[in-house]
Amino acid sequence: MAGTAVQTHAEFLGMLTIAQLLREGLPVVYGGSAGPMDMRSGALSYGASERNTMLCANIDIANYFHLPHFSSAGTVDSASPDFQAGQSKALAWLTRLMKGSTLGIWFGSLLTGTTVAPEQIVLDADLFRAVKSMLKGMTVDDERLAYEAIKRVGPGGNFLDDEHTISWMRDEYYYSDVVNHDGESGPSMLDRAHEKVEQILADYKPTVSEKVRDDLGKFLDENSQTA
Repeated sequence: MAGTAVQTHAEFLGMLTIAQLLREGLPVVYGGSAGPMDMRSGALSYGASERNTMLCANIDIANYFHLPHFSSAGTVDSASPDFQAGQSKALAWLTRLMKGSTLGIWFGSLLTGTTVAPEQIVLDADLFRAVKSMLKGMTVDDERLAYEAIKRVGPGGNFLDDEHTISWMRDEYYYSDVVNHDGESGPSMLDRAHEKVEQILADYKPTVSEKVRDDLGKFLDENSQTA
């Protein structure tokens, strides 16, 4: 992994030198998409945890040189919105957002970036918001320490009907639309995402003209017939 980071950095420095010779002061973004090769197939393993380690090393190097950074996060090996996809995306986004990657996060991508699922877009957006909510940390001040509320409720009281609790429960926590929070059986996370996709499509109001929509429809029909 360390050797891969060295080679990636050397390649970037080479391209950076060429870019600055052609146009001095040209803005650049430090990037990298290195990862381990699956020895069984020879393919880049997008979901390997070590890939996150190597790309986080790239972010550290970019930060050292005070450069913005591109780091792919969202593309996975899985071909469907399953547990494998969720695990890989969670590890990628958590590490990138903790490191502060500038670019590179996208939603819905599956099968090493060759396909997109609408349900995965919904799941990815939810995961992104959950990670951001976790990483915002905890603010400690007099209002949030709630000393007055604790004294007001006292032993044997109920915090649930105190205005302080009601106010901060609305503002300080992220409540997912697709995660089952009540601990009871019901639709799966993927089923909830599908319901949300159906709702979004049903409520969507196009912002382009009818002619553009017709032209796009004809284009898709012609190309699908050709295929």
